[in-house]
Amino acid sequence: MNKTQGKISFRIIVISLTATVFFLFVLIAYLGYRIYSEQHETLSRTQESVFTLSRFVSQLEKELYRNMASTTEVSDSVVKKGEYTEGELRTLRDEIEKQDERAPDKLSSELISNIMKRVVFVYCKGPKGEWRGSGTTQLMWDAGPIVITNYHVIGAGDPVNIRCEIHLPLPPEYSTYGKAFLADLIRYDENYPIVDIAVLQIRDVSDNEREEYFSSFPIEFCRSEDINAGNDVTVFGYPKFGGNTLTLTTGVISGFLKTEWGLKYKTSAKMDLGNSGGIAVDNKSLCIIGIPTWTQYGGKIGDLIETGESLGQIQSWEMIVTSGGISKQ
Repeated sequence: MNKTQGKISFRIIVISLTATVFFLFVLIAYLGYRIYSEQHETLSRTQESVFTLSRFVSQLEKELYRNMASTTEVSDSVVKKGEYTEGELRTLRDEIEKQDERAPDKLSSELISNIMKRVVFVYCKGPKGEWRGSGTTQLMWDAGPIVITNYHVIGAGDPVNIRCEIHLPLPPEYSTYGKAFLADLIRYDENYPIVDIAVLQIRDVSDNEREEYFSSFPIEFCRSEDINAGNDVTVFGYPKFGGNTLTLTTGVISGFLKTEWGLKYKTSAKMDLGNSGGIAVDNKSLCIIGIPTWTQYGGKIGDLIETGESLGQIQSWEMIVTSGGISKQ
């Protein structure tokens, strides 16, 4: 091969390599462009989605601000009397009063404390057995320290041979282990069992004890017109489920039972053996409804010797006075 042919072959090789390199460059550029285009398209779609979501969130924020502004305007209008007409204000006041009426009436802690120290545990023993119940000091006349209780609590039917004692409640738990006093039956109502009431005279009470526990009771008796179905009531006593401490239960006046001497009240307040002879207070009028007594079981009236659902009964003070068995003579 001469020099001319060698030069030609070299040139051909150089041209081929150059073409190959150019082709490869073009191919790489094309592939890079395709990759860039696809990434750009994906990015654009992502940006569009983010923008759409941002607009949706912005609309939600605006709606929230409008609702908050509306609520604030309503609140401000309640506070700013000038933005309400007199009729609207009366409507608001009536609604507030209705809400207050729906809330249950409650006794103050001070009144509860004053009543609790006057509700005593009564224990009596006689030939026919033992009886336990509750009693309340000095609910009537000023002569001598007395306790009012139920006649069946002191063993109704054999009053002569019964020996009773009362136990003053011992704070702070108001247990039955307070100071004990002997007690004598001095009166009971012969219209028992309809009128179930008795008076115990307490022996050997000191002057200080007389003033602390046997002074005039802190609240008065209710009138029958004060007591309506639905009235909130608190019952004080020593029920069996309460152990050895004074126990308060609450409920409402559930209905009425008519007797020839006056009304007895049915109550949803929980009562049990031992509540008999205690005291029931009207929470709204702050007066004494009467004395808790027998409990009714599905139409049967009797002391708590069965189990089951029951409605406690409270004999009104009016029927006790009308019957006249223990009224002052």
